[in-house]
Amino acid sequence: MNPSEDTREELNPLVLIITMIVVTIGISLDKRPFYTLAMIVWSIALSQIVTSYSPVRFLWKLRYPFLIGFLYSVFIIIGKKLGNHSLDMEFTIALGLRFIAIAAYSFVFIETINPKLLVMSFIKYFKMTDAMGFAFLSAYRFFPTFRHELQQIKFSHAVRGIGAKGITAPIVNLKNYTIPILVSAIRRGIRISIAMENRAFGKYETRVYYDELTMTKRDKRLLATNLLVLLGCFVLFYF
Repeated sequence: MNPSEDTREELNPLVLIITMIVVTIGISLDKRPFYTLAMIVWSIALSQIVTSYSPVRFLWKLRYPFLIGFLYSVFIIIGKKLGNHSLDMEFTIALGLRFIAIAAYSFVFIETINPKLLVMSFIKYFKMTDAMGFAFLSAYRFFPTFRHELQQIKFSHAVRGIGAKGITAPIVNLKNYTIPILVSAIRRGIRISIAMENRAFGKYETRVYYDELTMTKRDKRLLATNLLVLLGCFVLFYF
């Protein structure tokens, strides 16, 4: 198990959920690029705390969001110039940086949070029902399985010479893949529903959990640090 996996096991998802909510609200209100840029810088620092990525590797993972954010700002500038409309350069740059900031914190969230703990946090803090949480976790668990089955279907069709070829092949062949995948999904869904019935999901108000989700001192310190930085930067740039 690598260090990043250890971190995912220990971090309470509520910490990053609150962080992402505050960041999203803050950058949505930002009409200048300074606060959003500061949030991107803090996301790099946060990645050093909760993941095993180096700053260079973290930025490399964000190369596509950076490119999309840059092109988005460029297209707005070109459109404004061609249409002879007034251009607010700071706001245009802020729009591009918003996309990068959201992508950066989303990447930290995905690389850090254990899906099982995420579902447990939804159940404990956001009052999601046990049945819905189990269904969500089961669907997440079967995504790799469905991808593997889809690959097997493609190989079997190729061996039999079934399906179109060329650039439009993925679209044309989609109908040949849909029915087998749906049949497999229905079968698995029935098995999951039977398993949920056998475990009496939803029958009792409370359930016993093998792992208890709590806010450790490390979680509280990290949450307090995040809120201090996020709110402090907002006050610094706008008051």
